[in-house]
Amino acid sequence: METILANDFIDVSYDAMHQLIIAVWKPASEHMTDDDFKFVNQTYLKTSQEKKVRLIEIDTRNMRFAIHPDLQAWVAENIVVPMVSNGAQKLAIIVSEDLIVQLSIEQTMEETESIFQTRYFSNQESARKWLLA
Repeated sequence: METILANDFIDVSYDAMHQLIIAVWKPASEHMTDDDFKFVNQTYLKTSQEKKVRLIEIDTRNMRFAIHPDLQAWVAENIVVPMVSNGAQKLAIIVSEDLIVQLSIEQTMEETESIFQTRYFSNQESARKWLLA
């Protein structure tokens, strides 16, 4: 497992064997700015460009950053679409404990439903099982 990014907001790693990005959000994400959020997402994209990423697992149970509509559109257009073009196929999201945050995540992913398999899970084990199936 290779660490891609580790900061106050998130830990991102890459599992080359499974071509998998794993992101685990932290409670301090409530202090993020839009630019911080964009940087994290650009890290996902950069990793997908440099490595053969097929699968993505994002643990949002401790995410405290609500993604506003303009940022949702930005993620869909500037991150998800290019990642799919680079070969990403499946995204497992472990749901946030914060309802507002979870709704903002779901709204973000609704914009890319037709090109990307996305499923929501309550725990990491179920998410990983689906990704690797």
